[in-house]
Amino acid sequence: SALIVFNPNPNPTKTGQINGKWRLQYSTEDTVRKIKSLAPDAKISQEINLENKIVINRIGEDESWVRLKAEAELEVQGQQRIFFKFNKFGAQLGGISLPLPV
Repeated sequence: SALIVFNPNPNPTKTGQINGKWRLQYSTEDTVRKIKSLAPDAKISQEINLENKIVINRIGEDESWVRLKAEAELEVQGQQRIFFKFNKFGAQLGGISLPLPV
């Protein structure tokens, strides 16, 4: 919430400007921080789609041999907040997709 005051758009959920794919620069999540410490060059991104009410987190790009993907339904909780809880998780190893427990 400390970052909200620096947001040049005071209503990102209302205007839809939160939609898109974003590269992760910082996270408070322990799992993400551990991944970044083990693989500092790992590309981590988040895609937000308000219209379809979905959040997708990815570790690894499409061309990466190993990729992780987590999906969640999102709920808008105000003009500056969304809430989501991951309900689908999986890994891709080469061309093989593996569902994983959430």
